[in-house]
Amino acid sequence: MERMRSGRANRNDSPRFYKIILAHLSEELRIPPNFVKHVTEEVAAIALLKGPCGKNWSLKLREDENGTFFHGASWKKFQKKQYFEGAEFLVFHYDGRMTFHVQIFDKNGMER
Repeated sequence: MERMRSGRANRNDSPRFYKIILAHLSEELRIPPNFVKHVTEEVAAIALLKGPCGKNWSLKLREDENGTFFHGASWKKFQKKQYFEGAEFLVFHYDGRMTFHVQIFDKNGMER
């Protein structure tokens, strides 16, 4: 897999993963271990999420023997500001340097 150091020009070419959020608010969100393997040299204490409305969110990362997680008050605030109600489908597109563009789909299948 070829990488660009300054990020990817086309989001369709970026590594990505999805998560289904069933709870109204969760304490943390686990990043799939197979995905983390692709960014191991870049994992830091903070990740940047670019939300659907263009707002950027700095989120704490927590890593332990169970994996790497978006964690803490910043993750909860992101969920609240995106009006999570449960049954959201999220697609995380990796832009490099621990930066993710997030697409959010409601339970009706419509993108926010």
